[in-house]
Amino acid sequence: AMAFGMQPIRMRSRYRYMNETQQPCLSVRDLKTHFLLDEGTVKAVDGVSFDVHSGRSVAIVGESGCGKSVAVRSILQLVDPPGRIMGGKVRWRGGTEDGKERSVDLALLAPNGKRIRKIRGLVDQLVEQYVVKGEPVDIESIAEKLEIEIKHEDLGNISGILYNEGGKAIIGVNRDQGSNRKRFTIAHEIGHFLLHGHESLHIDKIFPQKVRLRDQAASGGIYIDEMEANAFAAELLMPRDLLLEEELLQREVIDYDEDDMIGKLAKKYKVSQQAMTFRLMNLGMIEG
Repeated sequence: AMAFGMQPIRMRSRYRYMNETQQPCLSVRDLKTHFLLDEGTVKAVDGVSFDVHSGRSVAIVGESGCGKSVAVRSILQLVDPPGRIMGGKVRWRGGTEDGKERSVDLALLAPNGKRIRKIRGLVDQLVEQYVVKGEPVDIESIAEKLEIEIKHEDLGNISGILYNEGGKAIIGVNRDQGSNRKRFTIAHEIGHFLLHGHESLHIDKIFPQKVRLRDQAASGGIYIDEMEANAFAAELLMPRDLLLEEELLQREVIDYDEDDMIGKLAKKYKVSQQAMTFRLMNLGMIEG
């Protein structure tokens, strides 16, 4: 973070792009990240705004401790507690869908943001309703209780598919994936089903273009609904309350490169080591 008395980072981009008609790929507006300490509130980032255009670089400069690293970690949603993103917009423009450019406000998916709180509340209801008491979470049983059918399909490079067949929701899972990836795909598609509704799903048995596919772009969390479904899957497969009870996580400081410890947890919850690492970092249980 930054020491008391240091000047928090405040900046406005003075860079003028040669093509004023082109939208920046990243726009940060009035970003604020504070650290709520017993001694008081440290405003590490206090109103940062700048643009980054495709093919260009932007340098953030300032004295040591002024909040440069915190600003970047805020954009990546990697702020550790007691830090918290208090406001601002972080709009990422990337990719197209149906011929239209897609943009995402990453600040909406901050660990304590409005959308994540909604997702967390929905998962808590599921965990309570279907009596999830231990790990690994029986994700196929939850899908069954939601009256969603799971089918293992030959999907090529597609991880998963959510579609409607005769009024029944179907999750198609790539049969060639590993077991952990299949579990995450099912949880991801359940997230779509509950968060984004199923009325928009295309009714067709032969998987046309308008069904909801989970491809490489989706797996990377580029689009807002995909990011939300990824967050839902992480919350459901690695419940916060269960992780808090883990003896392996009772130490005061744990570093993210402790592969053996994270690997044991990943195996226990039947998720990838990468997924477990990101989950623990987002919960502030390990240091990046």
